[in-house]
Amino acid sequence: MSKIELIKRIINKEETDYVPFSFKSHLPQVDHDPVKYAQALAEKVKKYDLDYAGHSSNGLFTVEDYVDEVDHSPVYKGGVSKVVKTPYNHPEDLKKLPHDLDISTASYQRELKSLTYLLDLLGDQVPVTVISFSPLTILDKLTQGRAVEFIRSGEKELIHQTLENLTNVQVQYVQAALELGASGVYLASQFVRYDRVTEEEYLEFGKAYDLKILEASKAGWFNSFHAHGTNIMFDLIKDYPIQVFNWHAFESLPSVEEVFQYSDFVLNCGVDRFSFNDFNRNAIRNQIYQIYKATKGQRLLLSPSCGTNSFFDPELIYYIKKVKAETDRIFNLRTEA
Repeated sequence: MSKIELIKRIINKEETDYVPFSFKSHLPQVDHDPVKYAQALAEKVKKYDLDYAGHSSNGLFTVEDYVDEVDHSPVYKGGVSKVVKTPYNHPEDLKKLPHDLDISTASYQRELKSLTYLLDLLGDQVPVTVISFSPLTILDKLTQGRAVEFIRSGEKELIHQTLENLTNVQVQYVQAALELGASGVYLASQFVRYDRVTEEEYLEFGKAYDLKILEASKAGWFNSFHAHGTNIMFDLIKDYPIQVFNWHAFESLPSVEEVFQYSDFVLNCGVDRFSFNDFNRNAIRNQIYQIYKATKGQRLLLSPSCGTNSFFDPELIYYIKKVKAETDRIFNLRTEA
């Protein structure tokens, strides 16, 4: 059975005797070279025998073509890329954004070329998802973290026009990726959180646009939603048309058991990012055990709860796989795919 066939069985809620494992980390040395990035990610998949792969070269590909300056250097220190200079400092500045964004720009073409190379390298054995960001998250990147200020500015019509524009280019991107052979979309939102916006604001400026991207992704069979950060609005997510749910388990409620019981999502979670980055062996073991205890190894894709530090110790991955194998045996599951 291929890894694609295995994960399809899990997504179809069939009982299985193996828990797939993977993890996401940026590759900043090569993430602007589509060939080198695809090669590096394929090598990572093969080196660690990962069961699925996430194509996500860098966190700013959705805005690189529209801002003045980007700094990727923090990624080399375990941080994230930052927009250093943007033309969108006030709500009215959004009128400068091209009205009909499309995927013909350099960044989107680079991502699609890289995906093409990656799919060729991995063949039809390992499923690959592509990252997409919620339009509200993209607005925040465009404006250097001013999205909340903008949506509360009173310029609702302009904000909605901008979000629609950003949605349309994401729709084009995910549909192109699926046509190339991606298995699904990994839609990430940094705003479905009570400490960022109210429920009413997310329903109006967030969820409405998330759902348009997910509707455009329905040809995918491995569609995921990532709720980034703490204090997430799980009640707003429970009815999302996705197969897989990823959140910061062990950093944020709901608990693993709650998500398993209150939804029919396949859970994509595991070690929290801080325990991963710190190589905290006790926390890693405990979290893997707690996840298996809550799910019995069903409807589960084991992974860190978010993208990880790019410069991890390879022994960390081998340790996670060792604990996974021990836990597999405790729950009478296979240790290999």
